[in-house]
Amino acid sequence: MDRNTAKLARAALNNAIGSDPINGFTVEVQNGSFNASEVTFKVTMRKEGTKSQAEAMAEEFAKIEGFKMTNAKGDKIVAYKHRSPKFPWIVQKASGGQYKYTDKHMVAEGFKA
Repeated sequence: MDRNTAKLARAALNNAIGSDPINGFTVEVQNGSFNASEVTFKVTMRKEGTKSQAEAMAEEFAKIEGFKMTNAKGDKIVAYKHRSPKFPWIVQKASGGQYKYTDKHMVAEGFKA
């Protein structure tokens, strides 16, 4: 198995699962690995409407630091990495890209409440 075959397998799995919840659970296919004969993916199932651990931690630390979850430009905080002291904040820009921010950068970008 090569990288392209693994990508095709992931696409097939995503198509089989679809975007609709299954029995009240949201299914998310994450990183995978492959060898010569098989491909393995991490699959996360979460009750529909609940937040991921990363989202919950981001909200908690944003509240502690006095940051809003979104700024005027439409950018939003998606994660907080407590083990990354230099760039703990992960922000998704309105254009779609994700970036790592420092506390000072968060204030400069207008997240301060």
